[in-house]
Amino acid sequence: MAYVWAKAAKKIVIYRAKIYNYFLHIKIDESDIDYENIVMLRMRQELTKDNPMEEMFFDSLVDRRQIMITLQNKKIYIGIINALGEPNEKEGPNQYISILPILSGYRHKDDLNIVLKNEYVDLNNADTSIILPLKEITQVSWFDAKIYKQVENSNVS
Repeated sequence: MAYVWAKAAKKIVIYRAKIYNYFLHIKIDESDIDYENIVMLRMRQELTKDNPMEEMFFDSLVDRRQIMITLQNKKIYIGIINALGEPNEKEGPNQYISILPILSGYRHKDDLNIVLKNEYVDLNNADTSIILPLKEITQVSWFDAKIYKQVENSNVS
């Protein structure tokens, strides 16, 4: 029975990822996707269900969805989570995450507006992963460049 459940879970994860990527117009080389690992991660998802921030990290990792992270020092990273810390009984589910940044910057000290300074594209496949301790993270949100550009300079009256 477990074998049948594992095969069904794999098919569901693959189907979900394909639909999600289709609607977001994300082009992914199917040969680069490790579906076996994705299924194992989804099984591990139970550990994150009580923590919304960790759940967002998990979803970014599995669905390859862009996320924006603000640190205590007001530094910002925008990218895709590419690794989660291993859970253990002593320290809890995840103490660190790794993000593959697409953009980085900071929040302005006076108004906390986002100032983007660095773009990490076209770096000849360089691994620019950054490992961040969860205790340094103050805010997490999904990031969509189109939405960001629409609201970046809008003034609400």
